[in-house]
Amino acid sequence: MDILKKKTAETMMICPSCKKTNITPIFKCKSCNSLAVRRERLIEHKAGGHIHPETAFNEKGGIFTCPSCNKKLNSTERRTLGAWFVCSVCGERQAKITSEYKCLNDGKFFHLLWENLIHCINIF
Repeated sequence: MDILKKKTAETMMICPSCKKTNITPIFKCKSCNSLAVRRERLIEHKAGGHIHPETAFNEKGGIFTCPSCNKKLNSTERRTLGAWFVCSVCGERQAKITSEYKCLNDGKFFHLLWENLIHCINIF
């Protein structure tokens, strides 16, 4: 007879040094290790087939202007194709960026490893 049942409630990351869970993710440029990276959407002007970063479209009041043909585009004339990350320091554009984690208790940096995960279990 099972009176008590165990169920994994959540999986948490711990600092490998101090074993605390007060952690924040840190994202870096793969080329220069700068922390100054931003995500930028790629927009396509459907009719023209022009693809540019969202910032090139000169958006004003929800209306985007295509930088290639200067046509004002409503929401049905454009679509988001994806995104990339742009480094504000070296200008590198990349599909993925490097991520690591920083412990806010002891200031140590570390990468995600299975050993750094703990499973919190509820017993009911």
